[in-house]
This record gives sequence, structure tokens and C-alpha cells, in this order.
Amino acid sequence: MESDKKSFYLVFAYPTASGTAHVGHMRSYTFPDIIARYQRLKGKNVFFPSGLHATGVDCENLFQNFKENPKICEKYGLNVEDLAEINSPFDLVKYLERRFKKSFKDYNLSLDYDCFVTTVDEPYKRFIQWQIKKLREKGYIIKKNHRLPWCPNCEHTVSLDPAEADLKFGGTARIVDYALIKFAVDNEDNVFAPIGTLRSETIFGATNLWISKNTEYIKTKINGEYWIISKEALANLRVYDNNISIEEKIDASELERLTVINPVNLERLPIIATDFVKPEEATGVVMSVPAHDPYDFINVKKFLPDANIKIVVNTKKTLEELIDESKQTEKELEQILKKHYSEENRGTMLEFTGKYAGMKASEARKELISDLIKMGKCDILPTLSEPVRCRCGTDVTIKIVKGQWFIDYSNPKWKKKTKHLCEGIQTYPNDYKDELLNHIIDWIDARPCTRKHGMGTEFPLEEGWLVEALADSTMYMAFFPIMKYYNNGKLKIENLTDEFFDYLLLDKGEVDTVSSNTGLPKETLLEIKDFFEEVYPLDLNAGGIEHKAVHFPFFLFTHAALLDEKYFPKSIFLNWHVVVEGEKMSKSKGNVVFWDDLIKRYKNDQIRYYITASTNQWSNFDWQEKELVAYANRYNKLVSNIEDILERVEHLDKISDKDHIDEWLLSKQDTFINEATKNMENYNLRNVLHIVAYEMTETINWYLERGGSNKEVAEGFVFNQLAMLTPFLPETVEDLSKSVNLSIDHWPESNGVQNKKIEMIEDSIKKTIEDINNVKRISSGEHQRCILYVVSEVEKKVYESALPLIKDKVGIPEVMVYQVNEKNVEDPLEKSKKAKFCRPGLFLD
Repeated sequence: MESDKKSFYLVFAYPTASGTAHVGHMRSYTFPDIIARYQRLKGKNVFFPSGLHATGVDCENLFQNFKENPKICEKYGLNVEDLAEINSPFDLVKYLERRFKKSFKDYNLSLDYDCFVTTVDEPYKRFIQWQIKKLREKGYIIKKNHRLPWCPNCEHTVSLDPAEADLKFGGTARIVDYALIKFAVDNEDNVFAPIGTLRSETIFGATNLWISKNTEYIKTKINGEYWIISKEALANLRVYDNNISIEEKIDASELERLTVINPVNLERLPIIATDFVKPEEATGVVMSVPAHDPYDFINVKKFLPDANIKIVVNTKKTLEELIDESKQTEKELEQILKKHYSEENRGTMLEFTGKYAGMKASEARKELISDLIKMGKCDILPTLSEPVRCRCGTDVTIKIVKGQWFIDYSNPKWKKKTKHLCEGIQTYPNDYKDELLNHIIDWIDARPCTRKHGMGTEFPLEEGWLVEALADSTMYMAFFPIMKYYNNGKLKIENLTDEFFDYLLLDKGEVDTVSSNTGLPKETLLEIKDFFEEVYPLDLNAGGIEHKAVHFPFFLFTHAALLDEKYFPKSIFLNWHVVVEGEKMSKSKGNVVFWDDLIKRYKNDQIRYYITASTNQWSNFDWQEKELVAYANRYNKLVSNIEDILERVEHLDKISDKDHIDEWLLSKQDTFINEATKNMENYNLRNVLHIVAYEMTETINWYLERGGSNKEVAEGFVFNQLAMLTPFLPETVEDLSKSVNLSIDHWPESNGVQNKKIEMIEDSIKKTIEDINNVKRISSGEHQRCILYVVSEVEKKVYESALPLIKDKVGIPEVMVYQVNEKNVEDPLEKSKKAKFCRPGLFLD
């Protein structure tokens, strides 16, 4: 890197090794590549590395699947004949690494390839182990028992995150903790009908229990008690004991003969079988609280018309009043439910609830659960909010894992540090920063950081564990500058000690001591340190929207925990998802569009043009072949237009004097440079491309049509247009520049000659031509004469210079221009009175 230049360091979240590159990667990498090329034109030393995330079970599962059925490799972008060189999951990682690198290069991404790393490479593992130990020293890694998503087949925890690194589907699921309240079965010893509820405080208003008449119920033994649950709920309760047995099968009709005892007031309640209970939810037994649930209210009126419906939480309107005002459609009931629950959460408990009277419902809920647990009448049942499936194909359950290691993101001091860091960064889009500060950082809880199976880094704090996939990708951008020296042979694996990382990243230790202890020559150690200091902190961390609640906040947490403020990152850039022909892209659906296939059929810049011009990066992108073809044609037309312009400009004369149209073009040029630069700095990339590709092309065409003939002015405009087009269409600009001997080496700057008045007058000519043609379309007969009335002398001069072009564009033989205050102005319909600056009065005859 040139030492006299400022650096700009950006990364895009490295892809997962779960197949070859596809259009999702292609779109995501196009945006930071545009930014990298822009920053180079701005004179920055740009550092833009990448790698491959291979931690986890993906490559192990893929390798096994390929061995069993080689033909399926095509779903993942692999060729069957390539499998011969893949003899292990690690071989598969290295194969995918080569394929990704080739795809990146074939697409002409301006990456720093000499820093490439995969997360299963030994140097990277050393870095992650150092990072884990440092987090432990800070108190941010803890060990405890916890309920976690669990794959019974893989026998390890899986991570719930929208990126679905561990999953086939279900990444947006969350763990929901039901209060499992035990209603004792009347006249039965040690037998209970447990219900799962999220609204335990409403138990004071329970009128009955609901069960499903469409399933079988069973009696199970858990912790010395007998529980009656649906057979479907057995899987949910294995969180307590994986070997729960079925003691007895019971028909729903038999259960209806029983009564149960409410544990808070000892009232006896009936059991009623219906067809609306979902047996797979919680225990398959549901508490009915008609004063607080519209569905219960309607059904209790039907099945228990004499039930004593008791209101437990004080609200402005009772549920009965709300339902009476409704037509009771499913949609309306759902709206009532949500609205009433929200109001009840802020409501207070009524007098008959005893010690909970006067409490807010949300507070009473916690207090009641705590009391019932102490009395042995309640347990917590964690369940998943939606179906989740592991990448191996097994349904994910919840398990209490003993002795699990966690990164404790719930630590309040750590959250405070992270918010301090977050306050100093910029996010694109802007509102993401508010989400981080006001919601995401607060919501994040402790997360498991170890697993038993898969590929990755050996956990340094306890043998037998591996670092979990999300835990090893929080600060990898600090490793790329190091990998550069490992890849070029100046750094060896034995040099990568904790002392080395402490010196490089934490400024700890003396250079001579560190050099001696690590075996790394002093000059090399200083060179690596200087390079790290030059590129860090990270200027831009780019990634997909699926990372907004996981990777990005973890990235901020880790930087806040370990590094000095001078190394805190500066910004985060999000881009939204890609779907294909209106559907989510999925290997199982077979609708993945692979990167390598596209670059065989289209020019790189045709694809870049489609990606950037069609949809803003902050919207989901529907990749459609017919749209790609249409945009490829638009690209071709754009290139043809620019080629034509270059040829016309080449034949202009060098003129020293500048007339109005030259001044206009120079002013427009400044306007475009300012607008494009402002949008570029805010990463509104689509706006920039529209300005440079369309507005500037239209402008130089107008200049030439108006008789503009100053070669120096026109060449300067075209040079600046091509310079600003370079980040978007680099290969195209390179070819066009060679054809006219131009050298593009910088982003243009404004010359300060912007003149809005000149721009307005000239631009008004285009609008006037449109107005004349619009009047012609709605009027009858042939027009032989047009009179334009302008308010100023300068307008008159400009319009007079444009009369030949106006006549040609409107197809009227005679066009005249008058200034409104001239003597003897012909004005039969007094159109001159309607004239305004840059909006002439118009008379057609």
C-alpha cells in the first residue's frame, strides 16, 4: 500500500461453505465492490479481503450426501466429475474455496486475494482460541445449564438465526417459555393435568380445561408425578427427561368425566373435549379463561352457558364489551385478542386475586410463576415458536444441556460498552442504528458458544468441544491483515501465540520480547503491526439483512469487549434478500441460480448493471431471467449511446471561448458530480448509477443537439461521466477509455462553476418543447406558427439560440420569441401574462 494515502478497509460477510457461489452472493458482493472501486478513485488505499466460513456441519453433511448420491452435487453447483478429488470434508472445503476464488476473479471483483482464509485453517483457529480466552478473562464466557435448541441426530445444539447456518428452515423461531401449571385431578393421587400458558395471571378466572377430541391422551411419569398430556406433546416434555415412558393411554371421552382442582383457589373445574385444541402445543391441555380470551369466551358460552366468568385484570373495556361490538370473524377476533392482551399487560390485578391485587399484570405473572414453582405446582416448559429443522434433516427440539459454555451477551456492563461503540458508528440504512441501540442489543441474551460435532476450532477452555459457528465469526475482520503475512510466508503457524495477538491487537508487550518469545523477526513483527495499524479500524462491514440481529451485534459486542476505542469499527452496510422468480432460493427446491452459470451467459457488467439499476439494495431483489435479459439490452443501448457520443466529441474543434451552452454543460457537470458524490457517500448506489448512466448521457446528447461544439468542455464532461461510471461498470469503462485514449484514475471533483440560473433556463427549453407537443396532441389541425413569451432578456437570447432545435422537435415552420415588456409584441390571446421565469407563455396558431 502507498504510505502517503489514507486507507479504507471493508469486508462483506464471508460466505458459508454449503455449495458454490450463487446470485445471492453475486448481488451481495457487487455492492461493496462498487464502494471499494469508488474509494480507490477517491485516492484511498483500499483493503478488501474475503474468505470462506466452513465452521459447522455443512461440509460434513454435504460430503456424506455426495458419497451416498453423487448426482445431487449438481444441486450445490458441483460437477459429478469433481468429486474424485474430494476424499474428506476438509477436501470439500478446499475445493469450495478454489471455486469461490475462481468465481470472484471471473466476475472481476477487486478483492485482496492474498488474504483469503477459511475458518478451518490452522492460523484462523489460533486466532479464535485467543479470542475465546480473552473473552473468558473479561468474564464474558460463562458455563451453566441451559435450555437450547437441540438436534437429536447430530447430538449437538443448533443456532437459531435468520442466516440459517445450522438449519434447513426455522431460523426466525425463538424459544418460548410456557408456565406449566399443574391442575390436580380430583380424587386421584399424584395425578395432574398440566397446562401450558403464557398468561399465568389469568388462572384466577379459569372456568374449565380444554382438550382435543381428535387425539389420544396418555399418562406419563415425570419427576415422580403422573401427568396427563396429549400423545403429540410427549416430544415437548422430553426436555425434562429423554426417556419418558407411556404409563397408560386414555380416550378424550374418559377425561371428560374427570374434574381438576385449580391450584390458586382450589375450585373444581370440568374438562371439555373440542375440535379446536392443537394437541402438539405445550401439553395438549389448555386452560380456559373466557374473560381474557375471545375464543374461550365464545366457546364457554356454547359449552358452559352457566359458567361464572370472572374478570381478573382491570382494563378500560371488558372483553365481553369488545366482542359484542364485533362481527366475530376470525380476523376480527385475532385483532381483538392482540389489542386486549396488550392493554391487559398494562392493566392491574383485581382485589379477589389476593397478594397480587393492584399489581400490573406483567409483574403479577412473574410473581405468581415464582410462587407456584416454590409450591411445586409449576414448571417451565421451553418450546420452539415454529417448526425448526436441522441441516441433517432432523426436527430440532429443546434440551436442557448441562455444563454448556455461553458467551454472556446478557451482561449489562458489556451491553453498555457495546451501546457506547454503537453510538459512534454509521449504519446504512440509517434506521438500523436505532434498532441496534433501542432493541437488538437489549434483546440479545447469553448464547451457546460450543458444540460437539462438525468442523471448526477446538474450544480452548475444555476438551471435547468445538467453538460454535456464530461464535467464531464475530471479529474475523481483524484476522485478514494477519493472514496476508501468513499467505506470503512471512508468518508461520508457530509464531501465532497468544503473546503475538496480544501485541498486535491489544498493544501489550515490548517488541523485542515478543519477537524473541514468538520466534518472529523483529522487522517482520513491526511490519505486520504497521500494516494492521494502517488498515484498522474497519471502515465498512457489509452483510445481508439476515445478519442484522445476529452477526452484526455480535461483531459490535466483541470489538467493544476486546479492543481499544481507536480500533472500533466505523460503519455497517446492509443489503436485503434475493428471491428467484418470486420464490425463496433453495437448494431443496432446485431453483438456485449459480454464479458460474451466469458469467458464462452474460457479460459481467450486464449483470452488475441489472443488480444495481433494477432495485435499491434496501429492498428484496427478485431475480428474474426475463428482467436480466431486459436490463442486459438496456446496458447494450447505454454502451452504444456512449460510443456514439465519444465519436461525435472526437470530431469537435478545440475552442477557447465558451458560450451559453458550454457554461450550461459545465454547470450541469458540477451538479452531477455533487449529486453523485453525495449519494455515493451515503451508498445510495442505484441513484448514482441513474445520474451517471441516464441523466449525464441525456445531458451530453442535448449539448450536442443544441450545437455545442467545444471539444475541451465536451471531453471533460465525458471523462467525468466515465470516471463516475467506473465503480459500476469497470470492464466497460476500461474498453471505452482505451478506444479514445483516456486514463481514468480519480473520482471527479466540482469546479465550483455551478450556475442554477443557467441550468434552469436551458432545462426549461426541454420542458417547453414537451408543452408544445402536448398542446399539439390535444388540439386539432396543423399549426404553422408558435410564439413564446419570456420574462427576461437572458431567456430570450437562450431561446433564440435554440430556435432551430425547437422547430425540429415540435415540427412547426415558424417559432418566435418575445420578451413580455417589448413594444409591439404580437399577443392575440394575452398569453404573455402567463409567462414566468423559465416557464414561457405559449401561443399556437
